[in-house]
Amino acid sequence: MRGSGESPYAWTVDPTRVEAFHTWGQVMMILDPTRMTDSCRRAAVRATLAPSVHNTQPWRLRLGPDRLVLVPDRTRQLTVHDPTGRQLIISCGCALFNARTSLAADGVPVDVRRFPAGVAAGQPCAVITVDGEGLVDDGTLASLDKAVESRRTNTRPFTDQPVPEGLLDHLQMAAIDEGAQLVVLTAGQARFVEAQHQQAALVMQLDPAYRTELRAWRGDTEALRVDREQDADAGAERLALISTEHDHPNDWLRAGEALERVMLEATRSGYAVGLSSQVAEVPSVRTALRRGLGLDRFPHVLLRIGVAPTSRATRRRRLGEVIEPDRR
Repeated sequence: MRGSGESPYAWTVDPTRVEAFHTWGQVMMILDPTRMTDSCRRAAVRATLAPSVHNTQPWRLRLGPDRLVLVPDRTRQLTVHDPTGRQLIISCGCALFNARTSLAADGVPVDVRRFPAGVAAGQPCAVITVDGEGLVDDGTLASLDKAVESRRTNTRPFTDQPVPEGLLDHLQMAAIDEGAQLVVLTAGQARFVEAQHQQAALVMQLDPAYRTELRAWRGDTEALRVDREQDADAGAERLALISTEHDHPNDWLRAGEALERVMLEATRSGYAVGLSSQVAEVPSVRTALRRGLGLDRFPHVLLRIGVAPTSRATRRRRLGEVIEPDRR
């Protein structure tokens, strides 16, 4: 389905939430404390709607009156599928982007610090602080907030409706804006990547520990259902890879932010996105991908972009399990 025809950057700011005045191109905001706290709380809730590897939702959110602290939940890491924690941090990056869009929609300028205390276990991967001084979002992020609730990770077969090149160009620019790259594959490259994806899936499925882990997190029936649908006859979807220049936790977080931005942009335009991380988590396959595609960057997630029936919403953890007071 197509969007409603609205301008993709149309947005409004609730005038009761902020008082602003302009000086030399800067915007300084005098923020009402109650409204500021409400904005942070709403951002925390929006963060919990992010996609995550096998729906593990591996994050905790510490909520303060003027800030939101995002902490990776290592107890929910997939130790077999994701031994480095790469996909865990990418998932947290998706949650971070949702929080940023929520605060932008509220017209709240923020300061975002990524891994402010380093990457040691137990340390936050991001701290978002409401900052009354700075430039207000121009509407680019705020316009994506409405898509957060309707975004789904596609598990249905794609149709034969083609994806416009203009949309793919737009998605590539969106990824760049978040510090990553969306590599859109040609038909020949897609066939090569499909073969590598099948190889990665075979390697993982032959590992009893992986099958046990998958069953524990998703249930045997659910896992088989998704596999069957993904193996259905292909439609006209386009394949793409989210990649970054380096392969460190900060890059993974940026990859997650780019991934969620791409998904929200596609959702807003009426398109679906399916995800697979297997090609990045089998080392031999990842190396083959980089060599075969001539990449000087590191691939993290394989995307399928196209038109598909709406997938069902995934179950979410209770807010009380993931959001807690920030006792700084």
